[in-house]
Amino acid sequence: MLDLFTPVVPEAKMHPNFLSLLGDRDVIKVVQKWAVGFKDRDNKFVYEFQTTFNSSFWELYLHAIFKKLKFKTDGVHYAPDFCLDNKGYRFLVEAVSTSHPQGGIPEHDRIAAIYKVAERADTQEERDEEYRQIVALATERISNSIASKYRKYLTQYSKLEHVAEKPFILAVGAFEQPFFYKQKLGAILRVLYGTTEAKYIGSDPYFEHSEFTTKSNGSQIPIGLFNDDKHKYISAIIFNPTATVGKARVLSSRLDRKVIVQTVRYDSYSTVSKVEVKLVQQYQESLLDGTTVFLNPNSVYPIEKNLFRNTDIAIFEGEQKNNMGHGFLFSREVITVNEV
Repeated sequence: MLDLFTPVVPEAKMHPNFLSLLGDRDVIKVVQKWAVGFKDRDNKFVYEFQTTFNSSFWELYLHAIFKKLKFKTDGVHYAPDFCLDNKGYRFLVEAVSTSHPQGGIPEHDRIAAIYKVAERADTQEERDEEYRQIVALATERISNSIASKYRKYLTQYSKLEHVAEKPFILAVGAFEQPFFYKQKLGAILRVLYGTTEAKYIGSDPYFEHSEFTTKSNGSQIPIGLFNDDKHKYISAIIFNPTATVGKARVLSSRLDRKVIVQTVRYDSYSTVSKVEVKLVQQYQESLLDGTTVFLNPNSVYPIEKNLFRNTDIAIFEGEQKNNMGHGFLFSREVITVNEV
């Protein structure tokens, strides 16, 4: 089994997220459990986990959920990241992680982001504006990441014998900004369906759409990638903005600390989401919570609809056609209270 936490680089080269885990034995146990059976095919995974962290953490999480879903991993092929088998049904998953733009605040630099938010008054209008900014940046970075991996599929992966004519799934991990875990499904719905506004007017859902989003530099990039066949070789997108270090923390067994968990969940009995704040001792979350699978209706190699069927996973077959269950986890924030 991979030894993820014995240092292989000097502390100065360690990623801040990796450093934050080193003293937490219970969280380490959770992450090491995720790594059981993981194949380090290029013998540099531990180095990357300790120095760049996020993309490696996302791959470990994906490996863990695939084990949970009882998919078998073929560790023979070098690429894509996961060659999977479910009772003889073979498909491929490539992991991709977003990162902050040049000049932007890195995901781990929460202090700078908190100061930036603190400069504003805490009104509902300003909280709404903060969310719009989070979604706008996430839309830009997710779109860029999908475009990059799709080019790689067309120019490289599609030419591999074990990939040809098989479903190809992109698993998108969002780590592009300090408050990435607050984006819920706003950005991914915009990227895949062009959904720029989703709300209720009375009891009826209302949507607004666009074919483009404007980047921070003023240029436009296309959105609504699943509305036509330009990305027909992507069979589906896996997405989970709650697959964070926070998930490992709430899944760990150490309950002697004062930890507050704030969640936003889908309420099938209401037109607004349900916000809850609990101590971690009263809180429950599963490994799969927050996972969404978006099926591409225009894919030439569609996946079986029941492949990811699970009560904790939401499956979208279109903007409004989904099986999201009551209590689906949109976002989760973990706050550790340091007692004086």
